[in-house]
Amino acid sequence: DSAHDLDDRVFYRKPGYVYSRGGSPTNTTLERAISTLEGAEVTHVCSSGMAASHLALLAAGAGQDELILCS
Repeated sequence: DSAHDLDDRVFYRKPGYVYSRGGSPTNTTLERAISTLEGAEVTHVCSSGMAASHLALLAAGAGQDELILCS
C-alpha cells in the first residue's frame, strides 16, 4: 500500500481500514452484531465514553448554529 492508498481510505474513496480512527475488522464485526441484535440500521462503536457522549451531543445539535452545554 502507498500513501495514495492511505489517503483514499481516510477520505472513503476506497474501501479499507485505517486503524482505528477509520475502523477495524473488530469494530465492524461488533457494530454489525449490535445492529442485528437491536434491529438498528447503523451502529457506531467508540473507544471511550467521552467519544460516545460527543457523538450523541453532535447528533442532538445537528443542524443548529450553536450547541451550549454545561458540565
